[in-house]
Order: sequence, then structure tokens, then C-alpha cells
Amino acid sequence: NDPNGLICIDGVYHAFFQHHPYSEHWGPMHWGHATSRDLIRWQHQPIALAPDAPYDKDGCFSGCAVDDNGVLTLI
Repeated sequence: NDPNGLICIDGVYHAFFQHHPYSEHWGPMHWGHATSRDLIRWQHQPIALAPDAPYDKDGCFSGCAVDDNGVLTLI
């Protein structure tokens, strides 16, 4: 659901997406993460963002990824 933070750093493409990892039903959104070197074969990565504070109890929604001097940073 809803891709966010699409970026390529050091030849690796990163796709982040809204995801509820604990159920097929609506719940607090997390950011899933997948990587690829060729945009054809993708590997799932650990959850990138998860709601963990009272102010984000409903989930992590839209945002972006940036290359901060070679460091992949989610904002």
C-alpha cells in the first residue's frame, strides 16, 4: 500500500511502503522496506518505521527518503 521514500543509494534501490505487518486488516501503519539492485528482483528488509509513541499510535504514514551525505535517512 502507498509507496513512499523511493531512492537509489550506492546502486541499491530502496522502496518503502505503508504496511500493517500483524494482520491483513487495517491497523497501525508501519513502513515496510524492500531493496533491489535491478528493479526486477526485490528482497524484503526489516520494518523501517513502526509507531512507538503516543503521538504516532495510529501509524506512520507519508514521508520520504533522502541521501544525507551517503546515509539513507527517512523523514
